[in-house]
Amino acid sequence: MVATVAGFQGTVTESQEAGRFARAAGRAVVDTASALKATSSGTRTITLAAGSALVCGVLYTESAVQSIQLPSNTASGVRLDIVGLRFTWNGLSSSVQLFSKQGTPGSTVRPALTRTPGGIYEVPIAVVRVRQNITTIAAADVLDVRVWGGIGGPFQASQTDQLAVVDLPVGAQIEAAGSVYRVSANDGAGNSTLTVVSAASNAWTNWDPVLRFQGFGSNPAGTVVLGSGGVRRGRYKKIDGIVWAEAEIRWGTSGYDLGSGDITIDLPPGLTPESNMDDRWCDGELNTNSGDGYMNWPIKVALVKGVSVGRIWAPTAGNDVRLKPMTAGPNPGQPGTGVPYILNGFPQGGVLTCLLNYPTAG
Repeated sequence: MVATVAGFQGTVTESQEAGRFARAAGRAVVDTASALKATSSGTRTITLAAGSALVCGVLYTESAVQSIQLPSNTASGVRLDIVGLRFTWNGLSSSVQLFSKQGTPGSTVRPALTRTPGGIYEVPIAVVRVRQNITTIAAADVLDVRVWGGIGGPFQASQTDQLAVVDLPVGAQIEAAGSVYRVSANDGAGNSTLTVVSAASNAWTNWDPVLRFQGFGSNPAGTVVLGSGGVRRGRYKKIDGIVWAEAEIRWGTSGYDLGSGDITIDLPPGLTPESNMDDRWCDGELNTNSGDGYMNWPIKVALVKGVSVGRIWAPTAGNDVRLKPMTAGPNPGQPGTGVPYILNGFPQGGVLTCLLNYPTAG
């Protein structure tokens, strides 16, 4: 067996020490959200704020701002440049220098970085989009790729564009713009593949919760008509594989049509319930103002694995709490035959709301 060790009694070289730190935590992290932050100033000039960073065991602190000018871009395509700090281990001549690397106009490939702990390690601070013949680089074109934190929780970043340039171990997590990402791969050159773990908590997506009737006998299926002024609206989000959705359906003033057969509601597109459970039940409320007056009914929405609609269940009648599939009746235009039972009317004319919460296969 041939083995080398570093850390027992004896001399530990600066290269070995850098390697130990690189394996113990994030290889390159800044101290705070403002430390060494890059901004645009002057003619194609990028300025780094004062601050500290820990890079492969080397604590670097800069008390003054630093600036570097990027070459002009006379080509037709956008060029991706990198601005960062170059750490060089060389005994008493070790150094830290501000640097920039120039990309290829029109290419989406970032310039390669050298990242060898204990040798030369280039820390990306910002990826900069240098557009054709520009003088001042727009703030939106200075893409912050610093990370900080990571002790007792995810690493932190300010945004996600070009963030895959970070050098973090597989399994590490980064929180940016309200979402959490996991490093699922690192190519060995310090470029990471990021996979979404949790989408931003405030990222609601709208969807149309269409009510449909399934038909009965020779009566065809169709879409429930809400009448003049009727409204359907819904929104949903997916967090850690769980769908959270809410829907509100309001009937209009006239011209309703519930059709015939059981009533279903469309689920958010592409997000069917996963297969661990065959059935799930979600809660809702139905208000009706047809026939013998205004009534409120607690309802359930039954979800079946892999099915893109939920079937609505309601109490049979005001004096019968047993649940049955909500329906206008077996035949259109026959009041008093639906579920829930409405004397001389139909289960419509008011508001239907529901909250859907289920794990998804989508």
